[in-house]
Amino acid sequence: MRASTRSSGLALVQSFLAVMVASTGLLAVAWITGYNGLGVLPALPHRLELSVQEVDAVPSEPVVVQGRAGVATAAAANAITGGVHGTLTNRDASHDPNGSAGPGSGTSEFYGNQAFLSFWALSTPQHVSWVAVRVAPLLGLTLIWWLLLAMVRNIRRGHGFTARTARRIAGIGLLLALGMPLTQLLRWIVARWLVESSTATGIADPAPISLALWPVAAGMVLLVVALSWGEAARMRDDLQGLV
Repeated sequence: MRASTRSSGLALVQSFLAVMVASTGLLAVAWITGYNGLGVLPALPHRLELSVQEVDAVPSEPVVVQGRAGVATAAAANAITGGVHGTLTNRDASHDPNGSAGPGSGTSEFYGNQAFLSFWALSTPQHVSWVAVRVAPLLGLTLIWWLLLAMVRNIRRGHGFTARTARRIAGIGLLLALGMPLTQLLRWIVARWLVESSTATGIADPAPISLALWPVAAGMVLLVVALSWGEAARMRDDLQGLV
């Protein structure tokens, strides 16, 4: 009974990983063959998520707008909503006669000087670079799903503790620890290149780089696990050789 439940659980995990390999791979193909890639794939339906619609969108990057222009949008929005003095309704019971807003008043305030900058006339190298830094994470994630799928297949066959499994775990660890930060750095470099070569140079700067540390930590943990897994596999081989 326990073995049957374990086998069913592994089969479910294997099916899920197969779906993730296919879906992530298809999204990477959509990027490569879509409007911003080779242009051979029809436009995606507008009902898809916005993160997917970027495949068909005009290339753009988040930027920080300098000077008065940078605060103009927030100032205009606050003029409409009333800023810290605005409420959802003047009849709101939490809005006292002195004009201050309390809990439940819906008070909000726009601030900051960030915007999105669209690029309508990129050169071929710029366009390819913009697409490449977005396809790379999808290809890396597809490879991670595939490695996990191969590991589960081996476990179902009774070959979980092997040197090959240890190498696969190490591969996933390297993709996380090195691939993620490198991709984020390259994406910022490309954004800086596009902004500085556009008509917005001197007016806007690319958004500050943001490097996530959790993939590095997760990758290092997996590398340690891979070393331990490989050592356990060698010990198992040595014991089998003694029998």
